[in-house]
Amino acid sequence: MIKDLENDNIDPAMPSTTETEVEVSANTEGGEETTPEAVSEVESISLEELIQRLSMELEQTRTRAENYYRKMLRLEADFDNYRRRCQEEKEELHQLAAEKVITNLLPVLDNLELGLQAADKTQDYEGLLSGLQLVYRGFMEILNQEGLEAMEVEGQEFDPYLHEAMLRMPLAEDQKDNTIVQELRRGYFFKGKVIRPARVAVARDLED
Repeated sequence: MIKDLENDNIDPAMPSTTETEVEVSANTEGGEETTPEAVSEVESISLEELIQRLSMELEQTRTRAENYYRKMLRLEADFDNYRRRCQEEKEELHQLAAEKVITNLLPVLDNLELGLQAADKTQDYEGLLSGLQLVYRGFMEILNQEGLEAMEVEGQEFDPYLHEAMLRMPLAEDQKDNTIVQELRRGYFFKGKVIRPARVAVARDLED
């Protein structure tokens, strides 16, 4: 009966003993009560530390970005220098190749000049022709050494990759259709590559 009266006199708004102990335990540290000012100070310090940490990371990121940018500029400058050197070396090689060919052709030019001088002083056309043939052979020898090769087309089958058909001739009895019967302009290979197709006359069956 007494216990019932005691329970009836308990104010519901008052916290229980367990709730009070939990609240005190949560608000105390080392036996001292944590005031609202102390909580605010702890939160302020944490925010400052976070800002400081983020600022440091931002500064480090900015430094890395600047280093990458400087490296990119150096790489770009190195590439420009490399490209310029390659272009200069390429032009130099072309010049050396042209110089070699011209130097080899100088004796041919000398022979042509001698032939022209002789033509003014002599009526020996056979000798002049022989001299021109000699110059021509020397000229072709130099060009062959450099990689030039003349096409042999007469009697060959017409090939559009090698020849240009300029004339169509009637087909003879002993000829095959599409056979080259005349060379109108010589074609040339340079180191295996067609640099000028031959112009030819082709025998075709005109009845087809």
